[in-house]
Amino acid sequence: MMRTWTSVMLFQWAAAQLPTATVWEFKFTDVRSHGGLDGVQLAEVYLYDADGNSLTVVSASNPGGNQSLNRAQTADMAVDGDETNRWLDRSILTPDNQCCGEATLQLTLAEAAAVSEYRFVAAKSTPKRDPISWRFGYRDAADRFVLLSEVVGAT
Repeated sequence: MMRTWTSVMLFQWAAAQLPTATVWEFKFTDVRSHGGLDGVQLAEVYLYDADGNSLTVVSASNPGGNQSLNRAQTADMAVDGDETNRWLDRSILTPDNQCCGEATLQLTLAEAAAVSEYRFVAAKSTPKRDPISWRFGYRDAADRFVLLSEVVGAT
């Protein structure tokens, strides 16, 4: 059974305050369990506009990512519409294999839009890899990350 994060994990902003962008980004900085830590993982990520409509993600990337545990679990698996597929990234580990560094997931939309809400679906049977801390924002015209929100220690 998939674990879908709901109310606590949904983040909404007033539509009038939101910028529009084509590239939106999550920077994951901590996971549920450090025991046996080997990466951060998600089954699916959904982005929504202020009216609750799903935004079309045309591509996903994992800049600086490390798929050495499973080369098939690439960033595009987090937005393929199939909640049995997974994105897995070891780059959240620091160079000495401790927690926690940073793992980046970039989502590119079909057209510029304001993201008012997002939802994660956790990967099946790997709760230790569930993200609990992250920063969310977008890439501006100069390709700089612009922070919109930060979550630390979500349950």
